[in-house]
Amino acid sequence: MAVNTSTIIIFISGVNVVATSKVSNLDALIAMIVLVFFTLLTLFVPILIYVVFPEKSATLLEKLRGWLVRHNRVMVSGILALFCVYLLTVGILKVIK
Repeated sequence: MAVNTSTIIIFISGVNVVATSKVSNLDALIAMIVLVFFTLLTLFVPILIYVVFPEKSATLLEKLRGWLVRHNRVMVSGILALFCVYLLTVGILKVIK
């Protein structure tokens, strides 16, 4: 996560949304746990594959890497588009109120 700029930006924005929301401390804690989990999911998946399938992990991870490389642009575009729609919606709702 430390070298992936888009992940850091999305994570910091998510932390800001949780920190400035008017929810209970328990709800904020749950939101932060979910945010951290999904942020670190790209780290958890390869480790889980290695633990569950130690003999086949190299082949599986290489196939996963190939798929990610081939579909990287589409995935990043989709994630950023969703993020933009969310930010626009929040901004427009704040202006309206």
